[in-house]
Amino acid sequence: MSHATDSTTSNNDRPHRLVAIAVDDLTISDHVADWAVRNYIHRNDTVLLLNAYSTYYTRGAAFDTSFQEASERHSQNVLRHFAKAFSFDALGFNVPVKMVSLPGEPRSVLIDAVDEMGANVLIMGSREMGTVSKAVLGSVSEYCVRHCECPVIVVRPPVQ
Repeated sequence: MSHATDSTTSNNDRPHRLVAIAVDDLTISDHVADWAVRNYIHRNDTVLLLNAYSTYYTRGAAFDTSFQEASERHSQNVLRHFAKAFSFDALGFNVPVKMVSLPGEPRSVLIDAVDEMGANVLIMGSREMGTVSKAVLGSVSEYCVRHCECPVIVVRPPVQ
């Protein structure tokens, strides 16, 4: 006896995914969040917003914790801004959103967080650096593509 199968599935039939999205205060992150909302996020997902912030500061007598505290506050503000993109008003349904500030060098702290938290995918932007800048500084997105345990989606900047 043959059974007809329906090739369409409702969002409720989709498996739960932990979708990590790296954001910062650059305009590309607005585009990344918008892309994720329009193309990737489903009802059963949990969004994990990640923001890496610098911990570079002077040591010794001149050390002042205010820089580090200000950096962490700024990171939290960035995360709160992007959490709104995944609200019921934006999506039409509720998804849990977790926000994580990551002190340190973006390449390593993003990969560590994504791997430790068991994300199913990392979505991030690319600043489209020139060849020389990329060779000298390296690209965070390129590094994540090469070293993350999960798939990485790099959202290109919008065409100007």
